[in-house]
Amino acid sequence: MTLRELLLDRVAPLKNLSDRSVEMYSSTLDRLRDFVGHEPTVDDLDDLTIAKFLRWRATTVHDAKRGPISPASLAKDS
Repeated sequence: MTLRELLLDRVAPLKNLSDRSVEMYSSTLDRLRDFVGHEPTVDDLDDLTIAKFLRWRATTVHDAKRGPISPASLAKDS
């Protein structure tokens, strides 16, 4: 199961997430997809992969206008 399917089919309805929250989680999944090189699945959720993703996320600029990710955005991604 992909994490996006998990988000849309299970987490969003069970947690009654707003459209904006789903959009924000989807953005994080987009970055995780960029990092792992495929649509992330539940198998990608292990400590080492996520730790490497967060380090990559903290040091990689994805939007030249905004520069590095903010500490608050990094905390959201974690």
